[in-house]
Order: sequence, then C-alpha cells, then structure tokens
Amino acid sequence: MVNKKSGMQAMILGLLLLSLALSGCDSGEASAQARYDDDGYWIVPLLPEGPRIDKDEAHHIDTAPAVTAEITEVDIKNGGEVEVTFVVPDYEKDHVHIELTIAKWIEEENTWMNMLQRTRERGPQDDPMYGDGVKVIRGGNLRMQDDDALTGGEEVYGGMRFTTKLKAGPGDFGNVSGELQPIDFSDGVLWRRSGDDDPTTYGDPDDTEYHEYVREFIEEINQYGDWEEGVYRVGVTERNRGQDYYVRFNAVADFKYDGQDSAELLSRDERRHTAGEAIAEGTCFTCHSDDLRFPTNEVHGEQRQDPTVCANCHNDYTWDSRNAYAEVDGWPSMDMNVLTHKIHAGMEGYVADAYAYQQVRFPDWTFGRTSRPSDDTPYPNSPGVANCTSCHAQTGGGDYAWQRENPDPDGCATCHGEGGVVFWEAEPDDPDYDYIQSTYDCGYNCSSCHGEDKPIEHTADYYHGLSERLEELATARSYEMEVVEVENAVAGESPRVTWRVHKDGEYQDLFSGRDGTYLFQGDPADFDDDAVRIGIGWGYNNSWINDGISPREDTGAIGDPAQQVAHVDNTEPGGDETTAVTTFEQPLPEQARSGRDGFVILEMGPAEMDLNSRMANISLGSGSNTLDRDPGAKVDTESCLGCHNTIGRHGTYSDQDISSCISCHNAGSLSRDDSASQGTVDFMYIIHAIHGTGEKRATFDRRRDHTVDGHYEGGYSYVTYPNTVLDCQACHTDDTHDFTEGYLDRMGVIGDKMKDRYLEGAGVNAPMASTCYSCHQDTEDDLADWELRFHLYHSGGDMYGNHDHAFYQETREKCLECHK
Repeated sequence: MVNKKSGMQAMILGLLLLSLALSGCDSGEASAQARYDDDGYWIVPLLPEGPRIDKDEAHHIDTAPAVTAEITEVDIKNGGEVEVTFVVPDYEKDHVHIELTIAKWIEEENTWMNMLQRTRERGPQDDPMYGDGVKVIRGGNLRMQDDDALTGGEEVYGGMRFTTKLKAGPGDFGNVSGELQPIDFSDGVLWRRSGDDDPTTYGDPDDTEYHEYVREFIEEINQYGDWEEGVYRVGVTERNRGQDYYVRFNAVADFKYDGQDSAELLSRDERRHTAGEAIAEGTCFTCHSDDLRFPTNEVHGEQRQDPTVCANCHNDYTWDSRNAYAEVDGWPSMDMNVLTHKIHAGMEGYVADAYAYQQVRFPDWTFGRTSRPSDDTPYPNSPGVANCTSCHAQTGGGDYAWQRENPDPDGCATCHGEGGVVFWEAEPDDPDYDYIQSTYDCGYNCSSCHGEDKPIEHTADYYHGLSERLEELATARSYEMEVVEVENAVAGESPRVTWRVHKDGEYQDLFSGRDGTYLFQGDPADFDDDAVRIGIGWGYNNSWINDGISPREDTGAIGDPAQQVAHVDNTEPGGDETTAVTTFEQPLPEQARSGRDGFVILEMGPAEMDLNSRMANISLGSGSNTLDRDPGAKVDTESCLGCHNTIGRHGTYSDQDISSCISCHNAGSLSRDDSASQGTVDFMYIIHAIHGTGEKRATFDRRRDHTVDGHYEGGYSYVTYPNTVLDCQACHTDDTHDFTEGYLDRMGVIGDKMKDRYLEGAGVNAPMASTCYSCHQDTEDDLADWELRFHLYHSGGDMYGNHDHAFYQETREKCLECHK
C-alpha cells in the first residue's frame, strides 16, 4: 500500500529526483526521469550504467592489520650490548623501520622499569589541565627509521629475519660519536641526555623541595637500573606507517640474563607480572578488536597491538608529560595499572596526555544494568566498572589476579581515590588510631588488615560482590531451556508448546522439583519474572516482523510475539514431570498463516536462576510444526559477551542465544509512544545506531530524552564503542554483514513516526536502504540527510514508508547496480 504526496512535496521531490536522474550514477546524459502513475504514486526510475563503487573500498579500514612477529634470539655482547634477532612473517623487504624498548623486572617493587630513560617537556599551554611546561622523566626507546632504517634482512621461510644491536643516535644514551652506535648497559640504566639525571635541571632552579622530590625518582631509577643478573624484556615495534611496504607488527620476549654474556629466552608462560599475567591474554582484544585499533584515540599511531610491550614504558617509573606540574606529587603516573583502571572506570577528572577519559563507559552488565548517568552520579562508580574479572586472568590455581593473598594497594587506589570512592582511613582522633598505625601496614599491604583471621574480614571480593555474582551467572548458565515440540502454531488455533529444562545434563522436575515449579502460581495477569514465558512469532526467511499483534496497552510499543506465561492452569506434565506442555489461551492472529516462517522462544524463569532465553525456528501450520533449533544467527553471541560479559535486559538473559533478542526487536517493532523520537527498535538498527558514529549516537534515543550537563547531550552519546565501526566482523558471523549477498536475508524497518501508516498497511522502508541508513543517517544536517534518503529512494530504496514488508518480497532495490 502507498500514500499520495501533497502537491508541494511532490513538486520538491520531483525536482530533486529529476536532477538526480539527470546525473545518474555518473555525469552522463539522463536515462530516466521522475514520474507518477495515474493514481499519483511515485514510480522509481531505473538507474543508468555508472561507476562501480566497491563496498570494500568504501568501508576500508585505514590501519593495517596486525602481524605477530617473533623474537628468536637475544645475545649479550661485550658484557652489556644487547643484540636481538626477530622474524616478521609475510614481510617482503630487506629493510624495516623499527622501535626498540628494553625493561628490567624489579622483583621487590613488582614492576618493570625501562633501561632507557628520557625527559619530556610539553607546554606551557593556555589550559592548566595540560601542564605548565614541566620537565618529567619517561621511559625511552630507540628508533631505526628514515636513513637509519634497519637493513640487511635475510629471507626465511614465511617472512624476513633481522638482527640488530640496540643502537643510539648521536648524542643519545651516552653515544658521543656522530653515527648510530651500539649502546652498552654494563654501567646500568642509560639517560638520554647528559644532565637528565640532575634534579636541579627540573623546574625552578631555587625550588629545593621540588628538586628533592625529583631526586628520589632519579635515585630509585639508578638504583634499580643496575645491569645485573635478572629478567629483562625486549620489545620491537614497527615505527613508520607511511613507508612503502608497511606491516604493523610487534615482537616481545622476556629473557633471563646471567650477569655475564649469556641470555636465555623465557617462554610466554614464564613472563613476569603486568600485561602478560595480571591481564588475561586477549581480553583487550575482545573490545578493541583483534589487533587493538583505536578509531577515536590513535595511541602511538595504533602501532601497539601486543599489550605486553606496553609495560616496557608504562610502569611505575613513567609519568605524564602533558599534564604534569612542577610541584611535589605533581607527576601523574602513566603506569598500565593506573591508565587501565582510571580509563575504564571513567574516573571523574582523569586526563592522560591531554585526553579526557571520564566519558568512557565500560559496557559490563555483570552486576545489573549500568545506571544512566545523572547530575548526581555522572560517570564514575557505576555498577559496570566493578567487574575486575572482565580483564584479569585466573592464575594457575584458579584464583583471579585480584584475589591474590597480597594485592597491590596501588591497584585499588587507582579507583579509590580522587574522582572515585575514597577509602576510609583512620584519623588521628580515632580511638584506635595509634594501635592501627603501629600494628598494621596501612596503605602498603591490604592483607595486613583485610582477610580471613584479620581485624577486617572483608576483602575486595566482598566489597565488589564479585564471587557471589559470578556464582549466580555460573548457575544461570548451567541451566538450559529446550523446546521439544510445537503444535498448531497457526492462525485461528491455540498453539501447544512442549518444553523442558536441564542442568548439567539432568532434566529438571518442572512441577515439584527442588528449584521450584518453574510455573507462575498467582494470577497469570500479574506477570512477573518468576515464571517461564513462551513466545511465538513469524516473518519472512528468518527475518521477523510479528505483524498482526496489537500495540502494548501500557506503552503503545509494537513488535512482541504472541506470548503466554506458563502457569498451573495452562500447563500440564508431558510424558513425565520433567516435560511441560503449555497451551496458549488465545489463538494466533490471521497473519500467522500456514506455511509462513516462524519461531518459538522460551525465556524468563525462576528469578533466582535467571534462565537464558532459547529460540527455535518453526514452520507455521496445523498439527506438529517442523522444528529447527538453529535460529540462523547473524551475530556471534560470544562477540557480544566479549565486551558485555553478560547480556541481560528486560528481566531475561541471552548469554546462550543472542538471536533471541530479535523475538521482540525485529523489523516490525516500534518503540513506545512517549519516546523522544518514536521509531524502530529493530535489533540491527539499534545496535548499529548505539555502536555507530558519535553524532548518530547522540540523537538516537528510543526511550526518553535525557541530558547531563557537561557529560552528554542525550541519546546514546555516552556509549564509547572502542573499536572501529568499519570492523563489521567484530560482531557478525561469517559474511552475514555483506549486503551484496543474500538480498532478502532481512526486512526493512518501520520508518520514524510511521506507526499510524504501519497499522494501515504501509510505513516500511526498504531492506537494504534501512541497513545502510542505520549507520549513514545524518542527524546534524537535515538537508544532507534528506539528500541521502532521496539517493536511496532513487536507487529503489524507498525511505518514506510507502510500502509494507510483503512489497519487498517482490520488489528489489537497485543499489547493486552501482555498489558491488
């Protein structure tokens, strides 16, 4: 069904269509013109031949994919010269631009420390947030680039092998020659410039208190920087992304030095603390993509894709050069621990190297839905940031890093300090102050007070509720709901769904079992979460629309399947009490016609178990319905769990089957009537909008308008998707993101503010146009957005809601005439 345009609108659209038609896909002559049929409806013109715009080129990711190189040998020459051999796979040149770092493991301080020390000075700048030109100490590196590029690579199987000593340029790190020369660590840590280890060269020449502050750091660095028996780490990083043959790679190795001329490479399992141990291997990648691309903050040119190498510089002996102050305690730490905690906690006021991170939202719902920011509680301390397990690895004994007998109090203080929840500390006027201070190692050893058989039994685990919540999740995930049989799922009949629940391979007693009956026992009109809910829906080719279901009475939202709460009056045992047969109390509407594609979903369950929803596909019809337990998901559930850890919304969980979300969030769904902008809540559309570009997120708000002064301007602008939106396969399985394949693999969505038209039999935008528009919508420029929609219209992709879903089963868009 289509609607007529008004005369003025028709004239404007006609003029633009004519102009677009005249240009076609190229600048050639017109081969189509705008026209109407006899009833005044648009007739979409055919497109002329034009240039082919390849989708892969249009969606190209600029950053090169990461390659994992390997350090195969470390040799010590002349008592202190370090020689490194590494292999870069799939590399074709005999030269390479690299950056070398080397750090020493300081056992007693539980940190790495760079063996190359340099000073950095930024400022002065107008905003005091960005420092006052203070000179600070930072870990250094050695760069082989431009004319100094490492040459002489040897071709080996699968790549190119290079060998180099750690070399410094003229005037750097003790090199007094005029050429690039090997450097010698035999005298200990190296300072880049003469005078860098002189405290009086920092800040005001007369500020003795500040010089003493700096002196303490320099003395510690010199003390711990002895070249002696111990564990060291070498990192090799590609340097110049602009070279003629750019391969973005890292190579990292720990080695044990015997104090003479022998170095023994350590295996990955033997690596010391920090990124290799405390942070689980790969957890950064789950959110930041497989090779740590940072689209909004290109840290170090996006050249570090192995977090292990980061600790060579980001440790207890590196400070922020951009935000530091020439005053005692004025050097903010750039340690990995501090950076990672404060950034992912969205700590109020935290700035690193002039980047403000307080709007970072860590998308972890393990502890329930992260509360929306408000004027009272803007960003820090939301429930989501409390889950240490998202990043921290389990040790060999099964404990997490944060469960160590003696956790690092500095790690706790990164969140429990300024901008966060400050620790309680005994004050001098407390009655037990003297006793506490003299008896316990306050501020340095948490376990001296906290833990079993200690004055304070409560630990970090207790305060954060980690183990308890993880046990709840493990319990919920150990149960699995299962659809056994579906009967009479067709218009005019009341379906019967046979279902069961099993835990660890054992089917549960649904009627008198120890975990409750799984059945709602009160008035079924008073639905709550303490029951199993069953839904049946339908659509086209595994793309659901659930048409024919009336809007919700309370909100006016559209898109729910036909639903039934299993309760004692409509459910009876099957062959035994581990099988339940629930009969729907209302017949399905006329749209659920025989032969149509459909689904059945089980969700909810006893509240204390939070059972995961499960979905199966069916073919509608009388008698026993054909059942397919594979819903054909386009998105991998594990990819969602990588960032979100648990997928809980609306009282149900989808950790086992993300496709169950589309039972309500489908192409036939609309948000509630009182939404900020009433429109589609189709799963594809909202996920693209929420995780998409910033200006789209800022205005996409399907629930209610809400702003927080100084933090965000409504919508989902507070979502900070830490990957590039061009990386479609971060979420999609196989090639399900490819719009050039499987044309009718999904339906178009209902247009914004098109509820009335949809209920009248139209209001639907074209399938391919809906998908493209979900990312490319221009919410800041009305004219540009109008032109975009008309471009889609010109290609046969109606974006004005002139048709229904069935129309697009027969009528294909013309986008692929130009886009391949």
